[in-house]
Amino acid sequence: MFERFTREARAAVTRARAHADALDHDRIGSQHLLLAVLDDVDLARLVATWGVDAASVRAAVLSDPGDLDAQALATVGVDLEAVSNRVEKAFGPGALRPRPTRQRRGAEFSPGAKASLELALHEALELEDHFIGVEHVLLGVLAERAGLGARILADHGVQLPALRDAIRDARGR
Repeated sequence: MFERFTREARAAVTRARAHADALDHDRIGSQHLLLAVLDDVDLARLVATWGVDAASVRAAVLSDPGDLDAQALATVGVDLEAVSNRVEKAFGPGALRPRPTRQRRGAEFSPGAKASLELALHEALELEDHFIGVEHVLLGVLAERAGLGARILADHGVQLPALRDAIRDARGR
């Protein structure tokens, strides 16, 4: 499938890994793919019409617990963020970060990110394109409804048909 990716789309996938690493995330998720496609000036301008920009996506990624353990603790009344803040106040910033025991290999793709990339292929076919560009990756992120990337876009009112139409319009189709 990656042979169909344009140079720009491959670069976006590489940037998604860099975004995950910069955020110290163990997995590359659809939210990292979203951050990466927003590095493309044309796509950033396009999704800005819905009020989505890299800063708002990054803030949403940082505020999303995304951690089932944290959600489970919250159901029994434990505020993991409050506990974390108290530990860092007592022992200093980063006190809860795991100490690396070996050199980090880099983040792996989550099932949701893999699904987003597969859906990018479906979106390219839907648009009758014979390549997968960054615009298709963006559409794939939105089509993968269970991921954080899609939730962030949906929270801003972005809908797949509207985004697909906007991409078609931007390309003069």
